[in-house]
Amino acid sequence: MFYLARLYTEDLFAGQNYDRLRKCISISLLDFNLTQGEEYHTEYRLRTKGGKELTDLFELHIVELRKPLGETDGLDDWIRLFNATAEEDLEMIKIKNAGIREAIEELRIMSLARTLRFLYEERLKARRDRWAEDEYVRNEGRAEGRIEGQAEGRIEGTAQSILLLLNGLGDVPSELSKKIRSEKNMDTLNQWLKAAAKAESIEQFIQSSSIRL
Repeated sequence: MFYLARLYTEDLFAGQNYDRLRKCISISLLDFNLTQGEEYHTEYRLRTKGGKELTDLFELHIVELRKPLGETDGLDDWIRLFNATAEEDLEMIKIKNAGIREAIEELRIMSLARTLRFLYEERLKARRDRWAEDEYVRNEGRAEGRIEGQAEGRIEGTAQSILLLLNGLGDVPSELSKKIRSEKNMDTLNQWLKAAAKAESIEQFIQSSSIRL
C-alpha cells in the first residue's frame, strides 16, 4: 500500500491538476501464503462495504505462488514459470502456452549471462597473470608471440563457453567436444555460442550450427 500510494502521488508535479493522476496497479508475487482459502490470485479495489466502487485508480493484485493452481489459463502458466525448477518444467509450459516462449528465452539468456560472467571473471584473472608475462615478452621483443597467445586464449575461452552451455543440456558426445575444441575460426565459434544459448537439446544445437560429425 505504501509503495502504491507513493507511485500514485509522485506522478503529480507541483501546480498540476488532480485530473492528471493516472491509474496505478500493484502486483505482488509472494512465495508464502498471505490470505486464507485456496484462491491464489486476489484483486483488491476501493469499494464500500456493500460493494459499490469508489474509484478504479487504485488496484492491487496479490499472487500467492505456493497455493495449488486451478484451471489452466495465462496466469497459471506464468505462475508455473516462476515456480519452475528444471528444464522439463519449462518445456511443459511452452507446449501449453506459446505466448510465454519469449520469457523463457529471456531466462536462457540470463542463465547464459551468469555463465559468461563467471568465465569473464576467470579470464580477467588470467589476463592479470598474463600482463606480467606480456611485460617480459615486450622487453624481450617477442610481441608477435604475445598477440598469437592472446588470440588463442580467446578461441579457447569461447570454445569452453560453448561446452559449458551444452553440458547443461546433457552429455556432450566426445566427437562433438573435439570438433568444438579444434575449431580455430573465431566467427564460427561465436555463431556456435549463440546457437548453444538458444538450443534446447544437443541434437538441436547440432542441427542449428550445421556441425558435421
